[in-house]
Amino acid sequence: MAIVHIAMFDTVNSVARQYQSYTGLRAPKGPISMQAAISQAAHAALVVLFPSQTAAFDARLAEDLARSRAVLPAGSV
Repeated sequence: MAIVHIAMFDTVNSVARQYQSYTGLRAPKGPISMQAAISQAAHAALVVLFPSQTAAFDARLAEDLARSRAVLPAGSV
């Protein structure tokens, strides 16, 4: 699980830039949903670590992304 947490940390840190990165990840240009980015980072790590559970991780990611879109102000995406 440490790999998942490092992926999530580096995602947040790429935007906040408060600490030294473990991976050198840089934030994309433009607006970003921090919640969606964290969910995607965790998903990416989990499917590599546990490929047999990809379908379950995909479903959870879809739920998280839908929830992230639901709380964004209109026109921000």
